[in-house]
Amino acid sequence: MGFPNTVFGYIKVEGDINKALEKIEQLPSVTAKEWPPMPREMFSVVNHSDSLVSYKDEHIVHFGMCVKEINYEWATWLERFEALFKSMKATEAFVVLQIVYWDSGEFDGRFYYKWSLGWSDEIPVTERTLDNQVWIFAGSPREF
Repeated sequence: MGFPNTVFGYIKVEGDINKALEKIEQLPSVTAKEWPPMPREMFSVVNHSDSLVSYKDEHIVHFGMCVKEINYEWATWLERFEALFKSMKATEAFVVLQIVYWDSGEFDGRFYYKWSLGWSDEIPVTERTLDNQVWIFAGSPREF
């Protein structure tokens, strides 16, 4: 038995989308018996340079899946997801985990996670460059 969890979100990629597509292609297939799953088939991107959905050479890799009780291995899934988008030329990533029948008073069953490139407060404004940006994370609990 068990309960379904829904996972969805996006990765914003700047510049050439081909590196991101290569990284996605290296993921296991949906038929692999890997847990927690992160199959390549859950990802999609519009890859067309003349499209109105690729403004200023920024692309959105969107993804989603419905999977049984991934919340028990959620920290592991997030670690794998972080490694994936950081291996691309990503500038931002966003994930929503929805756990059916979850109600803790604080959360309504939806958990939000966001990463964006920025600067550490330790780097003076005058010394900030694109090369010394760091990943800034904000989000819900990573373990349940």
